[in-house]
Amino acid sequence: MHKDVCRPAGRGVASVWGFSLIELLVTLSILIILLSVAVPGFSGLVVDARVSETQNRLRAALALARSEAVRQNQRITLCASRDATSCVGGARTGGSVWSQALLFEDADGNRLYDPDIDSLIKLVNLGEGGKVVWNRGDSTVYEGDGSLLGGSNGSFYVFDDADKSLGVKLVLQMTGRVRQVEFSESDVAKLDQYLGQ
Repeated sequence: MHKDVCRPAGRGVASVWGFSLIELLVTLSILIILLSVAVPGFSGLVVDARVSETQNRLRAALALARSEAVRQNQRITLCASRDATSCVGGARTGGSVWSQALLFEDADGNRLYDPDIDSLIKLVNLGEGGKVVWNRGDSTVYEGDGSLLGGSNGSFYVFDDADKSLGVKLVLQMTGRVRQVEFSESDVAKLDQYLGQ
């Protein structure tokens, strides 16, 4: 006796279930509407994550510089770098873009890293996503008591090119502490001035 293994015994041909063309089009339309609402919000989250990651790396570098200055009771310099081996320059005023930073013991006090006489503590990569601009030149220096060398507070602007208004401003106080402030329209205008736009 031959038994059909494809069809359960005692049952007829199974009916086929599926979607009609109209049901499929309605489902796709709803999906397209949901995506068009969600994608702009998602891009804002991506920008926010980039800025947050860069801000956290910068905060960690500043905290390390301050703690090393206090621990060693001497000046510690943090300078902007493009090639991971030298500082970009010695400017003490104006805006400077930081993508990497060198943290070092500045033996001669000139704010420029010289591997022959200065001792490198750490190379800090500030991240690929966010940008950093320091409004007091190419470097900042911590004294042995943890305070800043210089006559006034400075600000680090952490932002993303996609939307500068979503950035944050880290105010570096004379005591060496960092305070976070949200961006204002005047901060965006300063950034445009610093970046030469």
